[in-house]
Amino acid sequence: MDKFDLIKGYFKIEYLDKDGNVLEYYEDNNKIMVPSKLTMRDAMYRNMDPYSKPIGINCLILGTEGHSPDNILLPKDFPNNLTDIYSVTNNTKHYPIVFDKQTIVDEGFSPTLPNSRNSDTNLEINTIKEGENYIIEYRFVIPQDNANDGGNPIIYTEAGLYSSLNQKIQDLGVNPGDPLTVYSYGTLFSMKTFPGNQTKDDTSEIKLTWRIIF
Repeated sequence: MDKFDLIKGYFKIEYLDKDGNVLEYYEDNNKIMVPSKLTMRDAMYRNMDPYSKPIGINCLILGTEGHSPDNILLPKDFPNNLTDIYSVTNNTKHYPIVFDKQTIVDEGFSPTLPNSRNSDTNLEINTIKEGENYIIEYRFVIPQDNANDGGNPIIYTEAGLYSSLNQKIQDLGVNPGDPLTVYSYGTLFSMKTFPGNQTKDDTSEIKLTWRIIF
């Protein structure tokens, strides 16, 4: 299991058909990224600062560049000091979901995937205790008509959880086609690459479970 100080992670992605049957799934541990230290430090500090907004994890991004260039079934091995997932860094196709507590604020607004949102993703966030572990669990259910390539199929191979530290969501989409600025989505907290063994289209939904384990 990837270990970063006392924090660990778990990731599971499932593709379900219209009847709720699992078509394909993948699960593994995920990496807690070095920039998460900034999030943890500033979150604790801002709780003591009455003039600052609280900091928390509030953005999930699915991307399309987490695999080997020669094999879409082979996930990239990546260092834990990246500041963005590959698709954000390279301004290629990716699907963001921004949330506030249990409510979706916006999603699918990246100019790299226009017309990719038709309804809201379902989100559930829970705290769990298992043995000596204290867990935050994020559960996303992305509907059939969302996260597609303008109605066409797409293959995702990476995902990232971002915190609201240095987040500038309002800057995105103002000038479609312009490169995204570093930290536009916030600060990368955890990341996972995975094999592209299933296509996301308008006949399937994605169920994604992400755990941060303390």
